[in-house]
Amino acid sequence: MKKEGFISWLKTGRMMAKIYKREYEEEARKQRDPYYGWMTEKEKLPLKKNLIADTPMISVYLFQDGYLSEDETAFCKESIVAQSYKNIQIVNRFNSLDFTGVGGEYILFVHAKGVLHEQALWIFMNRIQELKKKGLDPDILYGDSDELDVSIGMNRDGEEDGGQEREYRHNPWFKPDWSPDTFMSFCYFREAVCVKKALAEEISVKKGGDFDIIFYDFLLKATERAEVIEHIPSVLYHRWGIDEGELVRERERFPVKDQKKYLDIKEEAIMRRGYGKLFKDIKKDNPKVSIIIPSKDNKNVLLRCLNSLKRYTDYSNYELIVVDNGSQEETAMDLSLLAAQFPFQYICRKMEFNYSKMNEIGVEQS
Repeated sequence: MKKEGFISWLKTGRMMAKIYKREYEEEARKQRDPYYGWMTEKEKLPLKKNLIADTPMISVYLFQDGYLSEDETAFCKESIVAQSYKNIQIVNRFNSLDFTGVGGEYILFVHAKGVLHEQALWIFMNRIQELKKKGLDPDILYGDSDELDVSIGMNRDGEEDGGQEREYRHNPWFKPDWSPDTFMSFCYFREAVCVKKALAEEISVKKGGDFDIIFYDFLLKATERAEVIEHIPSVLYHRWGIDEGELVRERERFPVKDQKKYLDIKEEAIMRRGYGKLFKDIKKDNPKVSIIIPSKDNKNVLLRCLNSLKRYTDYSNYELIVVDNGSQEETAMDLSLLAAQFPFQYICRKMEFNYSKMNEIGVEQS
């Protein structure tokens, strides 16, 4: 083989080795990270921008809850300016709802602690026009979301990569189609929600106080008046990732503290909808509540249940009764020791599983 041919063969071999390595690394990443695999399959096709017949203005309304740094707010604004859909009005009023001077036919409310997907506005406006072609006039639209971390000098596996900036998307939240009961339970779309301006202007907005409450109340009222509420099954918003310590604090805070502050506006919503009266003073005499937990040979599940009661229940006058229909001797001994820690009554009766019978045994001991 001539020298020139050998060099050409060597270069081709090296190039093919790099290609095979890249393909291997790509496939390995899909195996490690199922969400990355999902993204490469679902988000790889180019968007057909020519589907939009016209480009009406959309007003992007930035809001925040609590303090955000200038950098965080700037990143959010940059993600708006960089959109492929350009007929945009940015409204900076953050912790208030005031639609004076808002010029778009639709208002996209965007939480400033995150960034929009690069095609988010195009996807929203394209879906609006698709629905209008079907004779529908959408009032509210929302999409899915995930979390975004940015690292410099490290890849997602903690390995050095020469100082490159890398984005890592994770923890997707694929939301349900419009579900009024779920939305009454908690505000499951708020980070990026599009509302028709004519509808927004009809709403009586609360003044002053906690913006979380004001915005949730606004959306509850808007959904009551809306005729068409559309879920777009695409990830349109990326929340900034939070550190593990902050995540633990958020999870501890959410079930009790955060939800209690929404009780008044939920009560108002129920009354507006004519569902009847609420009777709130149901525990004047602090009666004892007996909680019966059937269990067998699954100490970890039982422990998780007991810990959740201990952590999240603020009602003090209750007793726990664990009814076991015949755990193995080792498990039964562990449960006896566990009963001294919480405490709870531990009743072990060897019998075939019968949910009703086990609860009857618990009631007899309550």
